[in-house]
Amino acid sequence: MAVTIFTLGNSTDAFLLLRFSDLGVGAGWLAVLWAAHNLVRMASTWVGGRPHRHRLPNSVDADYDRLKQLLESD
Repeated sequence: MAVTIFTLGNSTDAFLLLRFSDLGVGAGWLAVLWAAHNLVRMASTWVGGRPHRHRLPNSVDADYDRLKQLLESD
């Protein structure tokens, strides 16, 4: 079930490539556009995920720190 959901979510990316191909973009440039697209997605996920930890309540933040210490001690 999860694979199906993630596959459907990524199908929009494939449609983007098909649309660029229909517009006459060459195969080499499609690879460059695909890499740039994934780079932007990765950067926005990394940047967008960072402030979330600072908005957690203190008890959850303390639990996170304890878990982090346990994982680092191994």
